[in-house]
Amino acid sequence: MSDNRTDHSSNSGYRNRSPQHVRADRKRQRELDWEDTRLPAWVAWVSVLCLIVLFLGFIMLASSDRTNKPMNVNGDQLGPLDVSAQQYAGYAKEQLDKATGDEPRWALVSPDPNHWWTVDQLTEILKGVDARVSTFYLGPGTQRAVAEPAVGHTRADVIRQVAEGVAQRAQIPVSDVRFDGVLVYATPSVLRELAKQVYAVEPAHPDAAYGRIGIRPIGAA
Repeated sequence: MSDNRTDHSSNSGYRNRSPQHVRADRKRQRELDWEDTRLPAWVAWVSVLCLIVLFLGFIMLASSDRTNKPMNVNGDQLGPLDVSAQQYAGYAKEQLDKATGDEPRWALVSPDPNHWWTVDQLTEILKGVDARVSTFYLGPGTQRAVAEPAVGHTRADVIRQVAEGVAQRAQIPVSDVRFDGVLVYATPSVLRELAKQVYAVEPAHPDAAYGRIGIRPIGAA
């Protein structure tokens, strides 16, 4: 009987004991939280490698040429660029001397910067030249693209029509119209013969595409 009473009082004491609160280990909790959010090491390395590849790809695209072809010193650019007219004439001659082969290419044909061509002068220069005339330049911001061959018209007719159109818009006589450049398409041999009659002939690279060539007529020098 005494043993039962002893057990009963012991159990009663346990049940009546106040609960004990264990203080949370915040440092350990932070460590566990960090473990849960931390990426595996291999994931971090893959992320770094991806960033490096993207960066290198951006550098390659920024430095690559769209056509992946060799171009002139100034790129697909014809005409004087930050040089005098005399310096440009020397540069154009060097480029023409370097032109080889029989493949046609675009070229900018320029007059003496102090003596732009009249209608008659340009007609005489281009008469009989085995080249395709594409665009006429007539001073700052003025250019006229033409299609050759023009059915039913001679080259002289085309030049005069261009001059008449410009004269009408500017309200000046046709005789006052002046040309400070013309873009042609011809072989190096034809361009060299043409260069004997003009101030400068600068050829583009054979792969330079029409419409993607920057043109700066000699009048802008």
